[in-house]
Amino acid sequence: MFLRSILLIASACILVRANPISDDRDLFLNNRSPRDLRQKRADDERNCDASPTKVPDTAFDSTERLRKLREQMAMAEHDVDAYIIPSEDAHQSEYIADRDKRRQYISGFTGSAGLAIVTKTQALMWVDGRYFLQSEQEMDCHWTIQKSGQPDVLTSYEWLAANLDQNDKIGYDATLLSVSSFNRYNDAITEDPSRNLQMKEITKNLVDEIWTDRPEYPNEQLIVLEEKYTGQTWKEKLKVLQDRLVNERDDDKAIGSLIVTKLDEIAWLFNMRGADIPFNPMFISYAIIYDNEPARLYMYNDTDRITFEIREHLNILAENPCGGTLCVVTRPYDQFLTDVEDLKDDFTWVSDASASYAAYKRVEEAKRYVEASPILLMKAVKNPTEQQGMADSHRRDSAAIIEFAAWLEMEIEKLDDPEVGDVDKLSELSCQEKLYEFREKKDNFKGLSFETISGFGANGAIIHYSSSEATNKAISKASTYLLDSGGQYLDGTTDITRTFHFGDPTDFQRDAYTRVLMGAIDLCRTVFRSGVYGRDIDAIARAPLWANGMDYLHGTGHGIGHFLNVHEGPARINIGYRETEKPIEPGMFFSDEPGYYEANSFGIRLETIVMATDISDKLEHQFNGYKYMTFEPVALVPFEPKLIDYSLLSRQQIDWLNDYNKKIRDEVRNELASEAAIDWMEGKTVQVSYDYVFSGSTRQVPSFVVLIATAIMGFGVRKLF
Repeated sequence: MFLRSILLIASACILVRANPISDDRDLFLNNRSPRDLRQKRADDERNCDASPTKVPDTAFDSTERLRKLREQMAMAEHDVDAYIIPSEDAHQSEYIADRDKRRQYISGFTGSAGLAIVTKTQALMWVDGRYFLQSEQEMDCHWTIQKSGQPDVLTSYEWLAANLDQNDKIGYDATLLSVSSFNRYNDAITEDPSRNLQMKEITKNLVDEIWTDRPEYPNEQLIVLEEKYTGQTWKEKLKVLQDRLVNERDDDKAIGSLIVTKLDEIAWLFNMRGADIPFNPMFISYAIIYDNEPARLYMYNDTDRITFEIREHLNILAENPCGGTLCVVTRPYDQFLTDVEDLKDDFTWVSDASASYAAYKRVEEAKRYVEASPILLMKAVKNPTEQQGMADSHRRDSAAIIEFAAWLEMEIEKLDDPEVGDVDKLSELSCQEKLYEFREKKDNFKGLSFETISGFGANGAIIHYSSSEATNKAISKASTYLLDSGGQYLDGTTDITRTFHFGDPTDFQRDAYTRVLMGAIDLCRTVFRSGVYGRDIDAIARAPLWANGMDYLHGTGHGIGHFLNVHEGPARINIGYRETEKPIEPGMFFSDEPGYYEANSFGIRLETIVMATDISDKLEHQFNGYKYMTFEPVALVPFEPKLIDYSLLSRQQIDWLNDYNKKIRDEVRNELASEAAIDWMEGKTVQVSYDYVFSGSTRQVPSFVVLIATAIMGFGVRKLF
C-alpha cells in the first residue's frame, strides 16, 4: 500500500509539472498577487473620472428619470431638498414585488439591498460588499457609489447631516422606513439644532408619481399549508401569542394588541402562502393580533383571494362568522393604517425594526410598547416537524444539484473545445435553466427561493451576480464556476453554493478554495454555548483566509425560513453589532458560507445549510446550566476534490470531511435519478486517508494524503496531495 501511494504521488507530480503554469498561479508561487496583472482599467469598466465618462454597456441611463424626480421634489406641494429611496416595501421586505422596486426604477441598480438619496444636484447609492462590483456595472455616472463599511464612507444619515445646507428639508415616504431607520435619520440631522434640518413626510411617493407604467401586485390564489408540514395549527400559534400579550408586562399596563407588518411572520402565523413576492411565498398583508378578540388580517385583493378554502381555514365561514377569539376577521389592505389609529385601549406592541414609521406614529405615544416582534423568534426556532421538513427538502434538493453537476461535467467533455467552451451549448444562462429542470422533478417543489447566481470565471467574483444576455459567459474548463441557488418546497426552503472547476485549477485557486473550505468546516464543527451570538463565532470561518491575507465582504451565515424567506432573522453569523440580533438557539437553521473573490478573475463560495443542534447530553460537563450546541449540515452536496489542497487540512478537518462524504453517500444515494449521478457522487466522496509523521517540530504534520477513487466514468485516480 505504501509503495502504491508513492507511485501515485510521483505520477501526480509528473502530471502537474507537465501542465502549463498560468499567470495567476505563477504569481502565487512567487508570493505576488494576481492583482499585479490588472493595472490597466478594462474597457468595460465604469470610469466616472474620465473625460468623457465611461460606463459599461450594462449601465442604465438614469438621466430622464432623475430629471423628473427632481421636478417633483421642487414642486410647491413637496418642496424638499433631498429624497430618500429605500430598497424595501411597506413591510420592510428584502425581496419585493416589481411594483415596489422604486430604487431600481430610478437608478437601474438591481441588487436586493441598497439605499438611494437624490438631492437637487447629486444622486448617491449606498451598497454593501455584496454589490460593490455589480453597482459599478449597472449604474451610470449620475450616481456616486457609497461603499458601506469602507474607510471614510459615511452612512446615509451621517452624509445628510454633513452635506445638506441650513434649513434643508429631507423628503421620505413613512411607509417605507422602519421606526429604527427613521430615528437614525432624525437623530443625525437634529444633532446640531442650529442647522434646522428637517425630515418631511410626503404622502405621495415621488418615484410613484413619475412611474407611469408601474405594475400591479400579482393576484394569485393563496394556498393553505397543511399541518403535516407546519407541525402546528395557526390556532395553536395564535393562542401562544395571545398568552404572550397577557403575560408580557407584570404591572398594570396590559398589552391589548400586536401590530404585525412582516410578510413572512403573517404567512407563518396563519399557515398560508402566496406568490406576491418573487421567490418568497408571501402575500401582501398586515395583521393585528388582540388579546381577547378575533385577529384581523388585511389582505391586498382580499375580495378575489378569500376562497371557500381560505374562509374555512381561517374560521370565517358564513355559518360561523367568528365564534370566540381563535378566528380571523378579514379587512381590506388599505384599511390597516386607519384601524391602527383607532387602537385606543391598553398598550399596542410595535416592533421598531419591522413596523413602518407610518404605523408606529399612528399609535398614541403613551400607548406604545416597542419591542421586537415575538413571532420573529417563534418562527426562527423550528419545531420538530419543520426540522424534519428542512432535512427532507435539502436532501431532495441536494440530489438535484448532484444530478445537474454530473450532467454538466459530461456535457463539457462533449464540446468541440472544452477549454474554450461554447456559449450556444453551455453557458451561465443555459445551465441555470437546466438546473431548474432537475429541481422541478423533485417532490413538493414550488419554485426557486432566489434568482440563481450562475457565474463563470470573472463573473463569479461578483458576489450577487445575475447573468444576462449582455454578461452571459460560456462554461468551460478554463476557470471556476460558482453556482449559488435554492428552491422552495412545501416542507422547506433551500440555499446552497458550490464552486466547480472542470479543468486544471491554478495553485492560487486551489489555495483559495481550500482556505474557504477549511473555514466552512471549522465553523460547522465548532461547539458553543447558549447565549452566544453569531458575531461571536464569525471569525472562526474567516481565520484560514485571514492567515493568508484574504477575506470576503459578506456575512458568513444568515437564517433561513421554512417554505418562507431565504434570508431570515433574528440571528445571523457576521462581523459587527446589530441591535436586533438574537443569540443562536437549537432548532435554528443557518447558511455556512465563507468565500473568496478575486476581482476580474474568479470567485469561490461554499455554502451549506446547517442546523444548530443541542449536544449537551453528549458532553462530560455542562457549566452553569448552559446548552451546548454545534451545527449539523442538512445540505448534502460534495465539495470538489481537485480544488482541495489536502496538505493544508488538519486531521480534524479531514475527519469532518470524511464524515460529511459518508453522510452524502448514505442519505442522498436513494434520491438520485440516474446511475451517472450516483457515479459522479461516489467519485467525489471517496474517503480520504491521512498519515502523520513527526517532522522534528513540536506538532505532527501530514506527510501525504492519498485519495483513491474508483475508475468510474473515466474519472481515474484523483491526484491530490
